[in-house]
Amino acid sequence: MADYIDEVMGFNPADVSAFNEPVERNYNANIYKTNPKDAKSESGNYLSKVRIIYNPTNPKDSIVHRATYFIKDTQGGLLVKSRLGNGPSDPEFKNCPLFKAWKKLWFDSENPANKERAKKYFDKTEEDYVLVQILEDINKPDEVGKFKAMKLPTAIKDKLAAKMNPSVDSKKVPYPVMDYVIGLELNMEVTPGPDDPSAPERKQREISYNLCEFGDYAPIVRTDGESLFDDEQLELIDSYATAFKDSTSAKTEAKKKAAQKQLEELRPQLKELYKIAYDYVKENCGFNLREEVGYTPWDENTEKRVNNWIKVVLAGKNPETTTVEDLERPEGTVAAPVTTEVTESPVPTDFPQASDDLPF
Repeated sequence: MADYIDEVMGFNPADVSAFNEPVERNYNANIYKTNPKDAKSESGNYLSKVRIIYNPTNPKDSIVHRATYFIKDTQGGLLVKSRLGNGPSDPEFKNCPLFKAWKKLWFDSENPANKERAKKYFDKTEEDYVLVQILEDINKPDEVGKFKAMKLPTAIKDKLAAKMNPSVDSKKVPYPVMDYVIGLELNMEVTPGPDDPSAPERKQREISYNLCEFGDYAPIVRTDGESLFDDEQLELIDSYATAFKDSTSAKTEAKKKAAQKQLEELRPQLKELYKIAYDYVKENCGFNLREEVGYTPWDENTEKRVNNWIKVVLAGKNPETTTVEDLERPEGTVAAPVTTEVTESPVPTDFPQASDDLPF
């Protein structure tokens, strides 16, 4: 006890651990980030290997689109998910209050200046997310085996689409990249932007995913990084994967037909392995992809804050300095001093500043 008292009496308050650890505001443990600033490689590139997999809730919903608005008011900044992200599958997707308010300003033919206000205040970002399992990561080894949501950069999305939904002209056969058993591994190599002394922000803003490439097939693994299947099952999967490839890309029709026949023979056994994989993902992925990154109805506080922000903007005032109460106050009167403490909402670290490909 005496030693503890001595330590406390002479303790430097700045030495509290939390003050000396890197702070990532608005951190979400279910989001996988591959920022070169966290790279452990000599090149400075973020290297890892992941598997993009089907959404176990609904395979058709395996790429979740998200639309967000970043608003600023007298309380600080707030990132708001918009119903626009649901797209036409939601009959009400255009009824987002923020979108409707933006339209009102943007298409105001009687006051052209309102278009500039729409540009200034309505800061909208659209992005896509997928479910991944981390297979290798020297930068964050504790995350190997975990299921995470990952923002899908344009460069990777284009490569994914080229394999899963190739153009008719390419004459390529779609490959199930997200398949739990024979889907393809994705080799991540994320490069930082240039070191530009005159514009140091370029290193973070111009991150590139162009070197990321899909590799060989790789079944999902256990959350501890070990194989989910035994050697005999892996041999079976390998035979199935080889037959699947030959059934579409073998050079002779005879080999294609032989591979198709082998697929039919292996299908009953593979069906059991697919069930094992599906059940494992369902049990060990601790979140719903759409609920995690997609639109969810606003809570009462968010709805009130957004609606107040809209009222101020439509009234032609600056929402960072003007409140709804200011609008309602008779002209010439002064607001009473604010006695309650206002807590600023943190600006989320994954909000893009210049490019939809930023991983933070």
